[in-house]
Amino acid sequence: MKRTLLFFCLLLLPANALAAPRAGIEVGLASVWLSDSLNFVGRTPSWRLDFNGSATVDIELRNSWSLNTGQRYTRLGNDFEHDGANDPSGQGKPGTTTNLHQYVGVPVLFRWDVPGDTVFLFGGAEFAWLVKAASQTEFDDGSDDPEELEYTDSMERFNLSFVGGLGTAIAVGDHLFEFTGRYGHGMIKSNENEFSLGWKPREFALTAGFRW
Repeated sequence: MKRTLLFFCLLLLPANALAAPRAGIEVGLASVWLSDSLNFVGRTPSWRLDFNGSATVDIELRNSWSLNTGQRYTRLGNDFEHDGANDPSGQGKPGTTTNLHQYVGVPVLFRWDVPGDTVFLFGGAEFAWLVKAASQTEFDDGSDDPEELEYTDSMERFNLSFVGGLGTAIAVGDHLFEFTGRYGHGMIKSNENEFSLGWKPREFALTAGFRW
């Protein structure tokens, strides 16, 4: 019995020393860096802003450090104009094709709050799974390709990114409003064919969040 009580006391010591985990949500905009691998003959890529959102928990560690993890959804895409000879829909008409890649990921990030300030820095890794990759085309003559072209199975489904960024936190009572900017550097090639967003995902994201 004494050993059991000692065991539970040892478990409770760290819990009493640290604050309770703080749950939060974030939403924002994301875009990918367009690498030279997208510059095919007859195709001109352009930037596109897409949605990202997450539900996370912030676990306080020591000396202004905390661990942030949870689940994150991000939709990354690009638009590219093409001539008829390079129409990916196969209809041979000039137009604009939109590629969309949807990922669900688990971030594991360490956060450091600058003492005496509202600014914080964070960095770590994100492990993501490609849920869907598809494209749709709008032609210059005003018509649309009625069929979405899905090519998920031809892509690399797993992605590992190293993440870094900074943010600011505004206290409102016991809660926090947080605004962040982050960059995710993908380490695995998404694909090497014409449907790829690039050799590796390179994500820029801006988010606004609320933490309880």
